[in-house]
Amino acid sequence: MRDSVLWVGAILFWGLGDTLTTAVGLSSGVTREVGPVSVHVLGIGGVGLLAVFKIVCLFAAFGWWYYWPSGNRVGIPAGLALVGVSITVWNVALITVGVL
Repeated sequence: MRDSVLWVGAILFWGLGDTLTTAVGLSSGVTREVGPVSVHVLGIGGVGLLAVFKIVCLFAAFGWWYYWPSGNRVGIPAGLALVGVSITVWNVALITVGVL
């Protein structure tokens, strides 16, 4: 799979999907954040700071990927995309069940 496809998945699911579903879940009172870093970031600056933090993390991950030898660097966007899909699906399921 091309790295660019994985980066799109990482941005869409880890960057946007997780952030948006976290915001919806928290604002509706249906979910709570359990990630220790995210809890800390949310406590300091809310969802806006969480979005900024994720953007910074994506840039850092891209920089790491860019300078890593090409043989194994595919794991960086693949890992972010996989985690992002998992968390986004989990958040959507919790929100759906909680709203019903």
